[in-house]
This record gives sequence, structure tokens and C-alpha cells, in this order.
Amino acid sequence: MATLDGTDTTHRLGDGIAIRAPGTVGTIVLDPAAETTAGTTPPTVITGDAEVDGVLGRLFPDRCRLDAALTTTSSATITVEPPAGGTVVLVVADPSPHGMITFHAPDGPPAAEALDADLAPARLTFTIRASRLAAAEAPGGMEDLGFPEPVERFITILWHDSADAAAQDAARWLAESWERRNRPYGIKELGLDRDGSASWSDFGMERWPELKGKEVLLLVHGIFSTVESGFGWLDRHPENDPVDRTPYQELRSRYDVIIGFDHPSVSVSPIDNAQHLADLVPGLPVPTVDVLCHSRGGLVARLLAGESPAVVGQTIEARTIVFAGTPNSGTVLVDPARLEHLVNRFVNLLRWLPPGPWGDAASDVEGFLHLVAFLGTNIEEGLPGLVYMTPENMAAHNRGTVPHGERHAFGANHEPTRLTRRLLDEVEDRAVFSGIPNDVAVPTDLVNEDAAPDLTVTGDIWHDTYFEDLEVRGQVLALLPGRTR
Repeated sequence: MATLDGTDTTHRLGDGIAIRAPGTVGTIVLDPAAETTAGTTPPTVITGDAEVDGVLGRLFPDRCRLDAALTTTSSATITVEPPAGGTVVLVVADPSPHGMITFHAPDGPPAAEALDADLAPARLTFTIRASRLAAAEAPGGMEDLGFPEPVERFITILWHDSADAAAQDAARWLAESWERRNRPYGIKELGLDRDGSASWSDFGMERWPELKGKEVLLLVHGIFSTVESGFGWLDRHPENDPVDRTPYQELRSRYDVIIGFDHPSVSVSPIDNAQHLADLVPGLPVPTVDVLCHSRGGLVARLLAGESPAVVGQTIEARTIVFAGTPNSGTVLVDPARLEHLVNRFVNLLRWLPPGPWGDAASDVEGFLHLVAFLGTNIEEGLPGLVYMTPENMAAHNRGTVPHGERHAFGANHEPTRLTRRLLDEVEDRAVFSGIPNDVAVPTDLVNEDAAPDLTVTGDIWHDTYFEDLEVRGQVLALLPGRTR
């Protein structure tokens, strides 16, 4: 156990772990199970969220946890002596209801010198900001006395040995261990059950010629998502929705066929996605369709529409493309150096916000958790579907393209609520986006390649809840008239 008194003293906890936290007062205890077995036996709790812990437990066979009760005015420095060749990530978790979980890559490569003479030279350092260790709200009844109540935190060190067969090839690991199983390619067709709710079924490619001459709407989803989860809000009635029918019900009355393109989104590039579908339909009719796409799906839709014929042949004739949160000019959040910001934002927001912890977004959360193993590593080859969307790569993508069809883009300027402000604090937002309005993932002004968005929504709406917004829902129906045009 370490008793922190606010000084610059380095405290050795054992198992190659030390902490130096000037300005921090409290206690940190190495989890008894980890202390007994040198971190080789998984503790039953990593973050306090059972679903998150289940995924992390499968990803990281070795970990040890520190229980902390702290008050802090400064950042904390934690040093770790990892196994040789291992990939190490540190997790800070608030185990309270709606508690935040943040993942942290090492500050840099292993340092040659040590904070403590007893530490091995090959060590990693993690610096945890005070805001990640402090109370989210001023504790009632204590602040007037000048003794804020200690904040309970789990601080867990995770690692996997890169020599392990499951993690040997980081460039292929994600595709082979998760996306191939959970995000396979497929075309789905939207139907409506007797109660009017959405029902998705497989659309066999042998039916592709049927699309010729019909009113067709194509949906293309974003990162880690599926057609069903990515557009799920179109199957719901928000409490203040004055319209009697869901958007799906209305759109189904306007189009002969509504299909969605399911595809992996992180382990392969948008070019690979579009080429996969193009390879399935060589020589078949090019149907005229309207397209509704979310996030990265917009980049796939543009390629399917043939705007870069030298890259991917035309698969659809796009009459209208509606983009929601698409990084048509890129986003800095997918820069390799900002990967932990991407993971922290999406994992917590998908856990916290409606329809509640996990819920319909459980599989999407699991996908983002798989990115944790890439923190602090070279991700360019391993995650091509992400790094494709940097502003530099999108500038190259956009050069020489010939847009097809009428195009409309929606953006958002997310204004955090009390609940989300802990995660999307002003300091971090400035660090990621330099203070530019954004929807948590994409800068507002970059969703439309050469112009301002057709619609910008503000308030609680963020990157994954565009279709909850009543104004967005109204614009979707106005821009996709189908046979009523």
C-alpha cells in the first residue's frame, strides 16, 4: 500500500509498479490477487463494468489492479516494468453508476533511466491528468471544510505479450479476431413487422438485377456499426416526436426496396469495401438509388457511386446522397496519436447514453474496446479503415473525384450535458479539435467537402445520435422522397 501525502515522493507498490503523484493525497493498494500472483492471475474486476471487463479480460491475459482513494490537484505518474516485448495500457475507472472509463497509452517508449533505483531500466511511464482522478462534482458538505472527500478509482495495468500467437500480427489481428466474425460483408433488406417495427433479412446478390427500374434506398453505416444499429433511431419515436409514423415506416412507403450494406470498417479501407461489392456485381445492372449514409459510410457510398472510376468501378447510380457526420474532408480524431481520445469518447458515450449501458450498442462498444490493444503501437497497417480518414488522406481521396448525384450533408456541434461534460471537458476538446465545433468525432465544417453543412444541429446530439434529432429526421424525409418526388 502507498500513502500519498502530496509530496514528490516515489512509492514502490511491488510487481514493478511505482507511483509519483505530487499534489495527490490518499492511498493506493495493489489488488491482493495481483499482489499475490505478480499480476498473472486475472482479477475478477478490472473497471467495475462487467461487460467491459469481459472484453478486456479476453484481450489482455495479464493485468493487475490498484484500488485508489484519492484527492488530487495535480497529475499522477505511474511507472510500470512490463514483460519484454509486451503491449501495455493503463485504465482509470470510476466504478460508480455512469462512471467513466479512460484508457491511456504510455507517454513514450521505455525509458532508460528509472524513477526508483530498484525499478528495472526498461520501464514505461503513464501520466494521468488530475481531471481523470478527481471527483466529477464537488462533494457536498465537505468543500467548506477544505477536506474534499476521497474519490474511489480502479487503476488497472493491462498487457499482452506480442509474442503470443493471438497478437503476433497486429496488422491482421483485429480483422481476424473480431471484424471477420462480427462485421462480415452482406446486403440486408428492410421489412416491417405487423407492429410496424423494422425487420432486417438477407438480400441475396442473385436478386441484384431486381433493383433495376425500382425506387431503391441504400443505407451505408459507419465505424464498427451495422445497418441495423447504425440507423436504429429511424425505427423509434422520440418522446417529443409529433409524427405518428417512424421514419422507416414513411420511407418504406416511398421506396420499393430499402437495402443496407454491412461491411467491416476498421481493418480494411473504404476502397476495399466498395471494391468488394463491385466484385460481386460485375456486368450486372447499375441501379439508380438514393443513399443515406452515416459517418465513414459516406466515403464508401461515394466510391460505390463511381466518383473515383480509376479506383473503383461504378456500382450504383446515385440520384441523391445524404451524409450524416461523414468526414468528407477528414477528421483529426483518427490520427494515430489521438487513438486513445477516440476510444475514450466512443466507449463511454455508447455505454452512457440512451438506450442505456450497452443495450443496442453493445456490439459497437465491444468493437471500440478492441482498439485498446493498439494504443501506443503503430496502427497505420493494422487499422487502415481508420487512418484513411485523416485530413491528409481525405485530401488525397478528394483530388480528381467527380461527384455524382445531388449531395446534402448534416453536421453537429455537440454541447455536452452535465453527464457528458466529465468526458468531453473543454481541455480535452481543445487538445483534440483546437476548439473547433465538432460532433465528438468529426469537425462540423468538414462533413461537407467544399461547403458548409446543409444542416448543423446543436445540443445533446453527437456523432452516433444524428437520427434521434427531430430536425435531422425531418430533413431526411424531405430529401429522400422516393416515388413521391
